[in-house]
Amino acid sequence: MKQLRFIVVALALLCSAFSFAQVESDNKRSNPHAGYRGILDVNYALGVGEHSINRFGLSTVHGYDFNRYIFTGIGVGFNYFYDSESFNLPIFADARFLLPFEDNAALFLDCRIGYSLLDADGLYMSPSFGLRLGRKTAITLSVGYDFQHYDAIYRGHLSDGTYIYEKDNAGAITFRLGMDF
Repeated sequence: MKQLRFIVVALALLCSAFSFAQVESDNKRSNPHAGYRGILDVNYALGVGEHSINRFGLSTVHGYDFNRYIFTGIGVGFNYFYDSESFNLPIFADARFLLPFEDNAALFLDCRIGYSLLDADGLYMSPSFGLRLGRKTAITLSVGYDFQHYDAIYRGHLSDGTYIYEKDNAGAITFRLGMDF
């Protein structure tokens, strides 16, 4: 019974891969800019606000270029908050809107929104703007703002040592250096 389920799932995946390849092939003929795109970037975030926690990290996004102006994808990152020695793992949807101004250069607006896990769990959002240099394989530079919502735990001022839980933002100005492939 388990072998039959495995065979059915494998056939379904194989059929979907072939149909996706056909759509991809048809799309390439009608729109040469459409197709898969992967993004890998490293970042440094300079903490701002009441809870200014600096961090650095890396992220990867994989998705689809609909044309030379619109990209959407799903991504995951890993950030190390070195001031507080904590980590987070944001999982997010990404939308990027490009404005080409030369054959191999474009300005872009990018917005990542999702949820973070581990030490700083909560809503994650990171809008940014930047410059993309290259055609299919490109280097990107961007600056933006990271909104990281998390539950902060403070020791209360009461003699019984109660803890106070608050929702807070560990906001930061983010600088990213990336590669599109």
